[in-house]
Amino acid sequence: MSHQRTAVLVGGAAVASSLVTLAAVFGWQRVRRIEKKRDVIQAAHASTVTAMPAAEPVQEEPAEHDDDLVREQLSRNYAFLGDEGMAKIRDSFVVVVGAGGVGSWAALMLLRSGVKRLRIIDFDQVSLSSLNRHACATLADVGRPKVVCCASFFRKIAPWAHIEPVVELFCAEHADRLLGGEPTYVVDAIDNLSTKVELLRYCYTHDLRVFASMGAGAKADPSRIQISDISTTAEDPLARTVRRELRALGIPPVPPTGAEAPRTWSIPCVYSTEKSDTRLLPLDESEVEKGDVNELAAFEDFRVRILPVLGPLPAMFGLAAATYIICDIAGHEMEPLAVKGRRRLYEKLFSDLNVLESRYPSPEPSVPLSKSATADDVPAGYREDGRSAPPPRIRIPFSVNDCAYIFEEVFRGRTVVPPCDSLSNGQIMRWDASRPLDYDNVVLLDRRQARIHESRVLKDGEDPAAVWGAAVADIVAKRMAEERRMSRWR
Repeated sequence: MSHQRTAVLVGGAAVASSLVTLAAVFGWQRVRRIEKKRDVIQAAHASTVTAMPAAEPVQEEPAEHDDDLVREQLSRNYAFLGDEGMAKIRDSFVVVVGAGGVGSWAALMLLRSGVKRLRIIDFDQVSLSSLNRHACATLADVGRPKVVCCASFFRKIAPWAHIEPVVELFCAEHADRLLGGEPTYVVDAIDNLSTKVELLRYCYTHDLRVFASMGAGAKADPSRIQISDISTTAEDPLARTVRRELRALGIPPVPPTGAEAPRTWSIPCVYSTEKSDTRLLPLDESEVEKGDVNELAAFEDFRVRILPVLGPLPAMFGLAAATYIICDIAGHEMEPLAVKGRRRLYEKLFSDLNVLESRYPSPEPSVPLSKSATADDVPAGYREDGRSAPPPRIRIPFSVNDCAYIFEEVFRGRTVVPPCDSLSNGQIMRWDASRPLDYDNVVLLDRRQARIHESRVLKDGEDPAAVWGAAVADIVAKRMAEERRMSRWR
């Protein structure tokens, strides 16, 4: 027994000694890492002290600048948006909350696009790890507040702009002051869930237009970036959680029985439909013991849960946000494509059109399925009675992809009947019953309009121009002419 006890004691001492050695090694490595970081930062400051000193004062008022020079600098935007649109942009006031990878890029492009007044709110400082995605921070800026860094850089681009850097953490208690001044738009570029919800709630209840950024971390596929209302996002866990939190706060409000329909969210956002299995990096056991670690934190030594971020993706989110806001302020029509349930919509359009053409056959023999179609383009099965068996043959010259093209590209997802409302669903139909179905004889209507068109045009053979009026006929004619012109590149 004494030999066993001795062996246990010796083994325990060896383990303890190993742990002490490991702790010493890790501690020494951490110290060396901090020293190296300090040396790099000091060297960067020393090399740029003349160009941009660390304690550069913030200019409060914009400098005088010749308006002709401003117009020349913004000439490409004037060419795109026109004088009236640019006048709205140059008179606008945008508040950007969060000056990290998303917010810094959004603010930068809003400034470059002509926004004359910007307020940037963030309490964080530039760190070495944020240089992979920040719009303007350099090594010399490490340790400086992000908003001060942005303001210093922005004044070199647009000295006529009024930049307000606010080194502060957004909170509902101070929202009246932080978002005061009747901003034209608010940009939510916050990565903390509770703060994000507070900001969106305030904007909603105070009728402030807000654009929100969802999760850019752990994403890598630029082709999956989407813009839509927060109510129609897909495959984004952060957007789903934000919706749930807003509903819990009564946003949008649910009306009592018999009352009018509730208000919609009307919160446009940028998000990604990419499915990523990238996880938060693990924390030390000592951090876990401190309590709730489910929130991301901003400071490097402030109980951080690190989410891997590929630098270009947050930048793309910020650029998407700035583009949407600029177009919206200027009145440039833009209809972001909501991808949620889109394929199902196209299959429904295809199915309904096929059933309708079997009910009211074209005056000429049915044409074969589009050459672009494949077996995957045809839904597995559908019937007018709802059963899953397919019809005996395809009666229309379009595939599912063709129906998608007609809906999105030819008619922009809008009914041709003024005021040409955007459609979350609708029906593609033959326009003139006396002619066969083709790309130059098709129309998009909502469900109510489709019933009228079926009854009076397809069934009774009335002239569609007489049913819908000259204005609608002109819209259809323009769409068809445009389709014939563009089809050579399709």
